[in-house]
Amino acid sequence: MNFAFIGLQILGICTIFFALVLLLKGDGSREQKLMEYFLVGALIQNIGYLLEVTAPTMEAALVAVKMQYLGSLVIPVCYCYFAYIYCFEEAPIRMLKFLAVIDAGLFALILTFDHHHIFYTNVEWQTTAKGHSYLFLEYGPGYVVFMIFAICIPYLLSLHVLFRACIRRGEDAVDRKYGVILFLSILPMIALYTYVMKLTRAYDFTPMILGMVLSCVVILIWSRRVYDFGSLASGALLNSMSDGVIALDEKRRIVNYNPAAAEIFPGLNSRAIGRNIADILEFPEPEPGEEIKHDIFIGDRYYQSHVEPVPDRFGAIKGHVVLVLDMTEIRNNIEEIKRIRIQAEQANEAKSEFLANMSHEIRTPMNAIVGLSDIIMEESKGRKVYSYACDIKSASRNLLALINDILDLSKVEAGKMELVNADYHIKNVTDEVINMMDGAASKRGILLKCEYDMSMPCKYFGDEGRIRQILINLLNNGLKFTKEGYVKLSVGGRPGEDADTELLHIEVRDTGCGIKEEDLGKIFENFSQVDAKRNRSVEGTGLGLSITRHLVELMRGTIRVESVYGEGTVFILDIPQRIVDRRSLTEVPRESVRKEDEIEPFSAEDCRVLVVDDNLVNRKVARGFLRPYGFMIDEADSGPKSIECVRQTKYDIIFMDHMMPEMDGIEAVQIIRSECGENGTQPVIIALTANAMEGVRDMFLSNGFQDFITKPLDKRTLNEALKKWIPEQRRREPDTWEQSVEKMRKAKPAEK
Repeated sequence: MNFAFIGLQILGICTIFFALVLLLKGDGSREQKLMEYFLVGALIQNIGYLLEVTAPTMEAALVAVKMQYLGSLVIPVCYCYFAYIYCFEEAPIRMLKFLAVIDAGLFALILTFDHHHIFYTNVEWQTTAKGHSYLFLEYGPGYVVFMIFAICIPYLLSLHVLFRACIRRGEDAVDRKYGVILFLSILPMIALYTYVMKLTRAYDFTPMILGMVLSCVVILIWSRRVYDFGSLASGALLNSMSDGVIALDEKRRIVNYNPAAAEIFPGLNSRAIGRNIADILEFPEPEPGEEIKHDIFIGDRYYQSHVEPVPDRFGAIKGHVVLVLDMTEIRNNIEEIKRIRIQAEQANEAKSEFLANMSHEIRTPMNAIVGLSDIIMEESKGRKVYSYACDIKSASRNLLALINDILDLSKVEAGKMELVNADYHIKNVTDEVINMMDGAASKRGILLKCEYDMSMPCKYFGDEGRIRQILINLLNNGLKFTKEGYVKLSVGGRPGEDADTELLHIEVRDTGCGIKEEDLGKIFENFSQVDAKRNRSVEGTGLGLSITRHLVELMRGTIRVESVYGEGTVFILDIPQRIVDRRSLTEVPRESVRKEDEIEPFSAEDCRVLVVDDNLVNRKVARGFLRPYGFMIDEADSGPKSIECVRQTKYDIIFMDHMMPEMDGIEAVQIIRSECGENGTQPVIIALTANAMEGVRDMFLSNGFQDFITKPLDKRTLNEALKKWIPEQRRREPDTWEQSVEKMRKAKPAEK
């Protein structure tokens, strides 16, 4: 027995075991698993061979041989797969699976080779001249198949991929590692050749050399990290990058670069290595540890360089990395986006200006139509004239609703739609809306119903006006598309996100024509009206539902629709609202609901009011609305005349138009505020304008106005403004509004 050889075999086993223990501390990656597999195979092979050479009998030696082959079959396939992954190439999976299947068949032959002559034609127990016994085996056809498919093909594939990696890589320390691994991988093949060719009879050095080589590969890669997978990945990534990367040492010398950098800068070649970057390229030289950016223009291409310091593990700066980004397309896209944005802003400004002008130009005559119809209704004693006035007012309000829809859409698209939150009683809002819509429902012969969850809180915090608008839009939509039956409003509450919030649950159900399933997704689009042929008689802009959806989303709520074509539709809303009063509707006394035009009039005969408007009809309307209050009313048709009036007379309230020739209302107010204070306290100045665009109110308030009323003039809005600015001690309540009007009519004949 050769104790020196046995010692070498044991050393090889220990080396494999050490490498395996070292490897088990890894991160569990696929590459690590493959190295674990071929190391385990090498360990089994070497232990098996150690048992073979130390076996006292032929039977024990045969068992050890079979053990060796178990490891021998695992190693080549796993090492081949590992080599492909290590060299960043796509592994031939189908071939490896085919080889694994053949290995399984060969192992079956190996387990039974002492019962047939397929694998070994002769098996003998021989003794050397020195008295060492060993197993002598003569190879059969099965062994030839084993050598070809289990050993040669996978090992040759491994050597091939390693060789290709060597020739396509550079000469740096990282790339040279491929050559080292290739050289180590050849050594087991040499040892195997010497044994197969009977150059060494007593001992086979292949298992020991293979185990030592595999252990060295693992230790080299995994322990010393001279060439780990992170480095391989980094190298592959740099070479595949479309952006240029240049590495500089601490003296600003070029130490490496990727192919993309060479394409960007023709001066970058092998001769540039070791030279200062300033000698090759026009780069700002960074100070140690400095981060800089630099714009580079080469022809029609635009690049941006980023110079980043590279510290070592102790924080000392060892160099810099220059990242050169091709920003041409991004820069062109940015310029295009800027151009498009400017065009969009200009178009939006033009649209806003158009809508503002349209609003002003339409609301001005609308003010006359609505206002004079109100005055006629109040002062007329004839039923027919009163009826005509009612029709005129109804038609004008329909037209005004269309204008408001268009303005609301403009606000939504501009992102300027804002909520005005305050405390409100939900039942008062819904009752008011039902009262408002009841007349239209009666004319159509449709039953308008409303039901409440009486356990819901009575008072919320939210935008009462927008809630009212949503209800009006949905009820109006139901009435338009319902020819018979009913439209039903259901209001309730559901638990919200927290204890202080509740979901205001609203359902509007009708028995109308319904909506086809394919049209359900279109109903919330702007200017959309589904089933146009069937509903061609239905009037409207197609904006009501679109605006409703935007309002619900603005309040962080949800809206959905369910419909059966030909049977009816239901809109379902959930809008989060903060609870103000938790008392249920049954606990709060029912408040009387005001009719649409009902107001609480008063008289203030000692108040003097100035109406400023360049339009005679608008002044008539304003005077007609103000006279029932008993005010002393003066008029001015321009800004300069209003200034003269204020200089001569002390006014309590001034209603100032905005757009006037010669001098607009804002300029007139600024002069009044700065030059006309000698007559006592400053008057309350209220903007009375046809401009209803978003942000106009803030514009007026920031320029000396104290309040804001849009045209057409509304009695209720006017009355609320007057009550706000005329102290209570100066107000006297008349018996009724009709009595006040009658007194006014008798005291002064109607103006022509």
